[in-house]
Amino acid sequence: MTLIKTDCWMPLAKLFSSASLLLAMVLSSAPPVLAQDGTGTGLAPENSHERKYSSGWDCDRGFRVTDGQCIVGR
Repeated sequence: MTLIKTDCWMPLAKLFSSASLLLAMVLSSAPPVLAQDGTGTGLAPENSHERKYSSGWDCDRGFRVTDGQCIVGR
């Protein structure tokens, strides 16, 4: 009877562990990014418009979000 060596599973386990850690880091960094896209609970700032299909607002064309305001930008 042939036994499976446990040493051959170690690289696979290390890869799975590394991939899980990387996924956790990516997912934990997403909420701060999403919070900066104009989805605040307050009123929409000047040079912005309400979103049609979700909550929050977006800056008008020619403006970008900076510190919760829509400023002239690219």
